[in-house]
Formats: sequence, C-alpha cells, structure tokens
Amino acid sequence: MKNKFLIGVLFLVLFLALVPAFLMVFNIERESDEDPNSQILSDLRNVKLSLEDSGSNYGDPESYQNSRNWLALRTRLPECSSSLLEEDGLSPAYQLNSRDENWAVWAPLCNKEEAVYHCLDSEGFSGNREDLTDPEAIRCEEVFGSDSEEFEDEVSEDEKTEEKIEDYPETSEEKIILGFVGDIMLDRGVLLHAEKNEDPTFPFLKVKERLQKPDILFGNLESMISDKGSDQGGAYSFRAPPKMMEGLILADFDLLSVANNHSFDWGGEAFADTVERLSQAGIKAVGGGLEAYSPVFVESGTQTIAYLGYTTLGAPGWVPTEAVPGVAMYDDERMKQGIAEAEQAEADIIVVSIHYGIEYQPIQSPEQERISRLAIDEGADLVIGHHPHVIQPVEEYEGGIIAYSLGNFIFDQGFSEETMEGLLLEVEIMDGEIVGWEKEVIPMNQQFQPVPES
Repeated sequence: MKNKFLIGVLFLVLFLALVPAFLMVFNIERESDEDPNSQILSDLRNVKLSLEDSGSNYGDPESYQNSRNWLALRTRLPECSSSLLEEDGLSPAYQLNSRDENWAVWAPLCNKEEAVYHCLDSEGFSGNREDLTDPEAIRCEEVFGSDSEEFEDEVSEDEKTEEKIEDYPETSEEKIILGFVGDIMLDRGVLLHAEKNEDPTFPFLKVKERLQKPDILFGNLESMISDKGSDQGGAYSFRAPPKMMEGLILADFDLLSVANNHSFDWGGEAFADTVERLSQAGIKAVGGGLEAYSPVFVESGTQTIAYLGYTTLGAPGWVPTEAVPGVAMYDDERMKQGIAEAEQAEADIIVVSIHYGIEYQPIQSPEQERISRLAIDEGADLVIGHHPHVIQPVEEYEGGIIAYSLGNFIFDQGFSEETMEGLLLEVEIMDGEIVGWEKEVIPMNQQFQPVPES
C-alpha cells in the first residue's frame, strides 16, 4: 500500500512538471503559425490613424514624425508587398510633403533606394545615382542616406530585432527667432567715420555676427539712402549715399521701417528711390511705398510673420497715392484695418512698428500705452516702438509684447550715455505663439559702432 502511494505521488509530480513544458511547446507552435508581419501591420495601422488625425498640416512635427515612423515600419516587411498593405486598407500611395523644405518625405516605401528615387523625382532629377551629387539632391540624401550598403531591398535580421517604434528619434518642433533693433541713421557723424575708414560697412562690423542669430531681422531706418532729391530745410535732414546700403546688406536685415519723421527729409524723390534701392537689396520696406498701409509678409520655415509700420510724426501730404509712394501715417482705424488684413491672410504672428513718443524720455507716454495696447487688443502679437532715441520699458500685455522704444542702434548722438545704446529684442516663436523673449543692451563706441558686450 505504501509503495502504491509513493508511485502515485511520483506520477503526480511528474505530470505537474510536464504540463508547463507541454503548454510552452504548444504555444510556440501556435505562435509560429501566426503571420510574422502582423505586428508590423498593426503598427502601420496605428500610424495611418495618426496621419489621418493630423489632417493636412504636413509641416507640423507630429505629421513629420509619423511619416518617418511609417517609412521605418514599412522597410521592416520582408519584401515589398503592396497586397499586404492594401488588404489592411493601407495604400502604398500615402505620402507627406514637408511644407518647410524643398524635398518630400515619402511613405510607405519598400526600401531606402526607392525612397531616394521618389525624392529625386519630386525635385525633377532623373533618379540616376550621379544626381545625388547635386546640392539640391543632398537634401534627399540627408533624409534617407545614399551609401550603397544602405540601399538594400530587405533589412537585416539584426535591424528587425533591434528596431522598435518607440525608439525612433523625435523631431524637434520648429522655433524661429524674430530680431528687432532701434533707430539706424547712416548720415552725418556715422557717415564721417565710414568714409574715414574707407568702408561703407564700417558701422556694422562689430555687431554683424551677433545679428546672425535671429531668423528675421527688423530695424528702423532714420536716414534715406539715395543720391536723389533736395534738402527740404528741416532742422535735421538725413540722407546717406547709396554705398551705405552695403552695411545693411552685411548686417543681413530682412525688413526696415521707413515710416518716421525723417522719411521726407529730402523729398518724395529720395524717399521713393530709397524704397526701390531697399527692394533691389532684398530688404523689404515696411510702412512705406505705394501700399504703405498693407502688411508685409515674411516666411520662415512653416511660419508667416506680418509686419505693419506707422508713424505719428510727419505731414498729411506724405501719404501714398495710386502713383506716388508715401508713408503710413498713423490713425486708429488704419491700424485696425491693417491688423485685420494680416489676420485674413492667416499670418501666424503680427508685428506692428510705430514711430511715436517723446524724445529722450525714459518712460513711455500715456498715448504710447494707448496705441500699443489697442494694437494688441486688435490682434497684434508684438508692438515695436521707435523715436525717443533712448531705451524705454518692454512689457507683456494680454499675451503680447510691447517694446515702447528700442533706443538708438546706430546714431551719432554722443551727448549722453542713454542715446549711445539701444536694445536688441529677440522673440522666440513656435507654432504661431510667443514662447519666450529676451533683450540685450548694445552700446555704441565713440565711432558710433554697436559693440555687443557678450
């Protein structure tokens, strides 16, 4: 009896030991019967849903990352099997075009070689391997690679094992920096030092590298740049010779306001000539020209910035006509209309530049506050002030930023420390929103050159 009991216990232990092994073998055989591509197809399905959810905004980081995920997943399939995708409603025709670059991100594609050829085709290249030496084609190469060992119809087993969807590198969200400086006057003492040094770019030599940080750079041009017109007899009449345009080009200005009290120092002919010369130099004139009241648009990546310029100082006869360029003289309704026009054009950020205030006063006037806050209330994101020739406060208001006066950037007012310095305001923009800003005081030396301290 005792022996039978022991034998029974032994069989029970052996049975319990074998059951897990049996189940494991059964499970392995069951898993081996499953489609090895099912997980990849499932992941592709999820990415497809993400692409559809993101809509048509192909420039945004999420859509871009999804397209890269799609490509990486698609290349993990053992062969280019369109039928597998079509059965799951995943058409091979899916593609994304990156709005902020000249090349396309294509997906799904069966291998990197096909990806590059599609990219080359989208840029008008023949698709030959030699085309990858073209500078424009390099953009395709940077995305998908071009070395021969990378162009394989199938991904190695090691790559299939190591690559996971959560390991794909994240793309950074696009940020741009808008830069703003104060009054720029290139005549009189500034011109004297430039001519003494036989270099029209002399005023900008010590600050040019610092000005490379902003993606878009804006300033206020207080002296016309022309060899035309005649002195209108003002107490201070500024006109710089055409060669001084070289300094503005060196500093890489994108836009300059020409709406200020010195716009017509040398008459309408010099003003019109200045606007034309700026245009030829690739610099947009804001607040002046035939369409002085219309916003000026600048694109950086996927973001569009609208600039409006006005002056509260000037004469009624300065306004433009159908045939004669002029200046945008300020009034509330004109500014509201300009902001509305920028909004209708779907600008991501609206900048309003205003020439206003009282000279040499360190604090803004009540009228400056009223105008600036009205601009923000009407939809502007940034208000940039000029004219006082000294730095005034920068404040945040209702989600916007107001810089009442950026002071002098380049000006020959050497009679005080306050008039020998200005602010460089840098505003960081992402997805049409202000996400940060900083200001830097940049003093001038005795030759009226801005010299950053950092």
